[in-house]
Amino acid sequence: MPGVLKNGLDWLGSSGELYGKRVAVLWAAPSSERGIYVRQALERTLAAEGAHVVISATVAVGASQRA
Repeated sequence: MPGVLKNGLDWLGSSGELYGKRVAVLWAAPSSERGIYVRQALERTLAAEGAHVVISATVAVGASQRA
């Protein structure tokens, strides 16, 4: 997980804003198999800050095509 994202979540979590909130984790990657470790790390971080992850998924996006 990018350090900036983790720092932002730590800052937000320390204020108690995430406690008891329902959250969805969506990750965009070239295939649905990619990004699983980042999603799991994000889920653990959110759970440690008191959030409830209701869904977690990777959205497969195709490579952009240039004309």
